[in-house]
Amino acid sequence: SKDLQALHQQLIALYRANRLFDFEKVVEDNKAILLEGKLTQPAALFELIVKTNLQLRNISQAKSWLLQRKQVEAENATTMYLESSILGLEAKYPEARALLEKVNQTTPMKFHVLSQLILVCEQMRDYSGAAAYL
Repeated sequence: SKDLQALHQQLIALYRANRLFDFEKVVEDNKAILLEGKLTQPAALFELIVKTNLQLRNISQAKSWLLQRKQVEAENATTMYLESSILGLEAKYPEARALLEKVNQTTPMKFHVLSQLILVCEQMRDYSGAAAYL
C-alpha cells in the first residue's frame, strides 16, 4: 500500500519477534521508499536497520545504513555506539574504544557500554584498562 507508517510498524514488529531475515527482506524490497526521505521518524528506523544488520553480521550494509542515519539527524550516543560496534567487528579497536569512551561520557555507567569497553580493552591487551571499567 506504500503506507510508510505501516511499513515502519511492520519492521518494528519483525525486529521484536526476532525475525531478522524477514526484516532484511522487507528492507531490501522497500529500500527505495525508505531512502526517499518521507518517513516520520527516519533516524529511529535507520538505527533499527543498522542493529539488525549487525546481528546478521552484514557489516557493509550496517555501514551504509549508518551513513544514511547520520545524514538524517545529528550524531548521538546511539549512533556512536552503533559505529563503535561496526569498528569492533572490523578489528579497529582503538577507534572503537575512543567512540565508546565518548558514549560513556555522554551516558555514564550504562552496562552495555561498559561491557563493550571491557571487551575492547581486552582485545587491545590493555588489561589495566579493562579492570578499570570493571
